[in-house]
Amino acid sequence: MKFHFKKVIFLVLLLSVSLFLAACENPEAMDEEAESYWPRSTPEAQGMDSEALLDMLEFSAARGLDIHSMLIVRNGHMVMESNFYPYRSDALHMVHSITKNVTATLVGIAIEEGYIESVDQKMVELLPDLDLTHLDERVKEITVEDLLTMQTGIYWGGAGSASSYEMFIESDNQLMYALENEFANDPGEVHEYNSGSIHILSVILTEATGKSTREYGEEKLFEPLGISDIQWAIDLQGYYMGGDMMLIKPKDLAKFGLLYLQQGVWEGEQIVPKDWVEISTQNHVEQGYYGYSWWIPDMDGYVGSGIAGQHLVILPEEDMVVVITSGVGSRAYGFLNAFTKNWILGAVADREPIDENEDAYTRLQEKIEQLDSPDEAFENIDLPDTAAEISGNTYLMDNGESFTFKFTEDPEATLIWHREGMEEEDEVIIGLDNGFRGNRIENFVLSNQIDTDAMIRGHWEDDTTFILDFKCLENPMAYFYEFQFEGDSLHHTRTNRLNNSVYLEATGTVSE
Repeated sequence: MKFHFKKVIFLVLLLSVSLFLAACENPEAMDEEAESYWPRSTPEAQGMDSEALLDMLEFSAARGLDIHSMLIVRNGHMVMESNFYPYRSDALHMVHSITKNVTATLVGIAIEEGYIESVDQKMVELLPDLDLTHLDERVKEITVEDLLTMQTGIYWGGAGSASSYEMFIESDNQLMYALENEFANDPGEVHEYNSGSIHILSVILTEATGKSTREYGEEKLFEPLGISDIQWAIDLQGYYMGGDMMLIKPKDLAKFGLLYLQQGVWEGEQIVPKDWVEISTQNHVEQGYYGYSWWIPDMDGYVGSGIAGQHLVILPEEDMVVVITSGVGSRAYGFLNAFTKNWILGAVADREPIDENEDAYTRLQEKIEQLDSPDEAFENIDLPDTAAEISGNTYLMDNGESFTFKFTEDPEATLIWHREGMEEEDEVIIGLDNGFRGNRIENFVLSNQIDTDAMIRGHWEDDTTFILDFKCLENPMAYFYEFQFEGDSLHHTRTNRLNNSVYLEATGTVSE
């Protein structure tokens, strides 16, 4: 089944599925599902220090880092899996630009199977129906490798340019948008981060194989790895987004990383050509450290990175895969590289097993359980007089929205929320006892029709100010919604927690 963004782009399909259980105390015990992946292990049995990992989790919690999940696989064993409340083990997660690594991997498989001649083949040869009428002549010189390394020469607006990406996803035809921009350089000369390049590769895969990128991926990659719960967005032309918008469970992302760690081999079968693993994870650009959609940092490994803090790290020298999903912000790549280097690699004591530390391991498991558990509930919930005064009032806002709050003696409140552009109202349940309540909100972001499982709690900051803590389980987005009541008026502010910026302000009054 295919879905599209409202008006111009894509709808992400969202389904919830189970993830690994929290690490068990008996390293030999494996549930039925985990057995098909890898056995559990104490850190010490794999040469890592439980005390150091515990320090890492305590540091993350104390600093308030917006980590969603963290997995460490070493020597083929799950050493640590930690989920941070309210993010659940059974939710898919948007990994954003790590999608590029999957697309690039499928290109390598397609080359091995003869659908694409080589990385030197010209793009236009693989897209013979491409309308070149209004395109720069240099488009004809772009190769598959130029697309893989983002060296097309086409101007994108600077590394990770938000404006270029927004225009890209809002265009009626993303393939043509990616090719119609002006050239800043000749193809193959300069690396400039460009999500459009990898989307072109998805189009090439579809045209070359006669199958959608997802269908080809399921056959050649996902099914062999036992990955069945992938959700992926498409553009208006029906092509799967090559550079973004894939949702995958963290443990399945770890399997993809383990496949690369094992040089493309899975359960004795060569899934990805070994030479593709080797060449794609080497640096191919003069201006930085970038392979075929893999970043090459300074820690003897390579990284798949998605915006806001989606991180897949493969460390061959340490026989280790690290997965972090998070919402730590716009500078997440450098921060999470440093975090991996200082904390996770800092926990490595030896390549061989070290002495077990039962006390530290027990405390590590207790910390993992604590982080995955709801915050301590408030014993008493004192509502200000304003709560009763505004309860049941409907506030019509100048941005087209409306809000109706209902407060009772219960530790929950109800918000009837009519969002601009929506025919139906949302009934949102808000935890007032410090615990999040789950809500399914359809078309949460109207510009792209993304549904979300929203976890919401609220509190009165003072007598007239009510705050919502709003977290989306499937993606890095999290918000603070502030409501200031004064007489019959309401002032509403929304703050994006990724960069602590106010992105919406609205004023309204009580409806007569």
